[in-house]
Amino acid sequence: MEEAGLEFRATKDLDIVLHVEALTPAFGEAFWKFVEDGGYEIRQASDTGKPIFYRFQKPADDRYPAMVELFARAPDGLQPAEGSQLTPIPLDEAVSSLSAILLDEVYYAFIMAGRREVDGLPWVGEDRLIPLKAIAWLELTARKEQGAQVDAKDVRKHLNDVLRLSQLLAPATRIPIDKKIGADMTRFLIAVSADTSIDPKTLQLGNVAVTELVARIAQAYEIELPAKTAG
Repeated sequence: MEEAGLEFRATKDLDIVLHVEALTPAFGEAFWKFVEDGGYEIRQASDTGKPIFYRFQKPADDRYPAMVELFARAPDGLQPAEGSQLTPIPLDEAVSSLSAILLDEVYYAFIMAGRREVDGLPWVGEDRLIPLKAIAWLELTARKEQGAQVDAKDVRKHLNDVLRLSQLLAPATRIPIDKKIGADMTRFLIAVSADTSIDPKTLQLGNVAVTELVARIAQAYEIELPAKTAG
């Protein structure tokens, strides 16, 4: 975002997707050494079989990420180091995790199809992050409405990130998406359009209306919104 002249919000956690070809015993050893060196107090793993994801929090060394979430569809090369103690990730927490969202075949394929690479490091850009954060917002919002204990800041963070990332979408950008992702994005954009509490100025997005941001996202992902929503 800095390259585009926009403000960048530093992250304190890492979401890592491991592609099967990248998993080797050497990688597993290096990863568990990273966890040990960071002195992570909380070490969790999903207990639903494969795919699997791990979560590590509260490092003793503050130079390490506050949270690391790692997702792998074929985790055989990630066997925990001998003596490692892992606790199950609570189901209600797992559902809202970006890593857990990737358990969905459609979203996983979407991420893998949009990978970019710089200096040998694969990563994804705004075109993939926007739908991921949109579905995370939808799921957290639904859980909150059902009475679950959800931090309002976590919910708002995903929405704010989508609006900020939308600034990177060029007018000519068109991003093909699966019907399922399109349906999720439509629900998200309709909800955003109806949320009168959103103030782009507080997000330092300048003098732009929410309807403009919604229209920009809808255009990029070729989503047809109801006339009233599209403004």
